[in-house]
Amino acid sequence: CGPVCQTPAKLQQMLWNSSSFGLFNGVKADEKEWFDLRGAVVREMRHLAAHWTLKGGALLVLNAQESSVQLVGMMSYPNFRFEADTGLRHPDINLLASVSEEAGVDLRVLVL
Repeated sequence: CGPVCQTPAKLQQMLWNSSSFGLFNGVKADEKEWFDLRGAVVREMRHLAAHWTLKGGALLVLNAQESSVQLVGMMSYPNFRFEADTGLRHPDINLLASVSEEAGVDLRVLVL
């Protein structure tokens, strides 16, 4: 991706984690676990923003090179079509916008 374009593996795993649960695939989490993870996502976004601001800024790309980030599937809909709870496993752009705003980061969406 390059020096100013980063794919934050930890944040991607927090959003989508195929071994347990992520913000977008929280069907295996109870309510407290999911809200705790939501808070952790906001904190991680703030941390990344502060880190990269000190280095002159960067573009953090989610859902790119997903196969290179362990336990993260492609965050699109539909995905993992062969699992019973497919309808509950999809990225929520409103949720991503909400946590981004709470973290104070600029969210841009590119639809291909």
